[in-house]
Order: sequence, then structure tokens, then C-alpha cells
Amino acid sequence: MIVNDSELISRVLAYDDHYAYSQLVKKYQSPVRFFLRRLINDKVEIADELAQETFILAYKKIDTFQGKSQFSSWLFAIAKNQFLQYIRKNKREFSWEETNEKSTNPESDTKIDLEEAIKMLRPIEIAVITLSFSQDLSHGDIAEVLEIPLGSVKTHLLRGKDKLKSILSGYNQ
Repeated sequence: MIVNDSELISRVLAYDDHYAYSQLVKKYQSPVRFFLRRLINDKVEIADELAQETFILAYKKIDTFQGKSQFSSWLFAIAKNQFLQYIRKNKREFSWEETNEKSTNPESDTKIDLEEAIKMLRPIEIAVITLSFSQDLSHGDIAEVLEIPLGSVKTHLLRGKDKLKSILSGYNQ
């Protein structure tokens, strides 16, 4: 029997049901880890640690989830905040708008896959594309997760897709 998120959350809130929470973790662990891996530039150990911190914090704060958006959106917002906290704690400069250090000028004899091409985007474009295509969040949910206007989500998504097309078409097939 498939139990939906709101039923699991209700069981966690009403009975401190660890099994119900483990079902939520099981359902969202891979998507959250994937999102964080993209943001942290494929540093798997750090992404795993941030994902674990995300689920611990979500459990502690589950009573603040109001159900106005999807539970997954709420989790991704926590994951994004854990990522930003990690950046601040490690005294790294970060801007969602920064240009990636990797060149977007392809060498004609080099093949590239989608994952490598995505790494060439700005962090905001990576986040928007990942949440849209990999996590299937709506534009409104993405705006909520990243705390940016809806129009900006659409702009970053369009620019990111255009850049990916350009990057991937510039490499030999």
C-alpha cells in the first residue's frame, strides 16, 4: 500500500513515528543527494553529509511544515540552506550568479556529456535546471525553494537550456 506524504507527516507529528519518517527519507534521499551533488560540484562525501543534515533538520522542524507547498519543495529549500551554510562556514565566496570557471568554448575533438556540460553553467542555472527536470518541481515551487521571483526562474531555465544546447552542439557528436 502506497502512503502519501501528508499521511506520513501526520504520523510523524502525531505519534513521533520513526518508521513513517524513514519512508519519507527513503523516498527523497536520492533526489536531495542528487540536487546537493550538483550544487557542490560532484563532491559526493560533502553532498551526503549535507543531505544527512537536511533530513535531521527536517525531522526536528517537521512541525513547521505547513503543507502550502509540496513536502519535496520544503526539503529542497532546507537542502539549499544547508548548502549555503556549508559555503559560509568554509568561508568560500559564492554567488548564485557567478560564472563557472570552466570554459564554455568547446575543443572540436573533445566529446562531452550532459553532466559535464551542466557543470559549465552558473550555480543558479544548475539549481533551476536540476529542480525542474530532475526533480520535476513546478516553476512556482522552484521560486519558493530558491527564494527568487517566478520570472527569474523562467529566465534562468531558458538561459541554462540555451547554454546547454550551445555547449553540447559545439562538441563533435
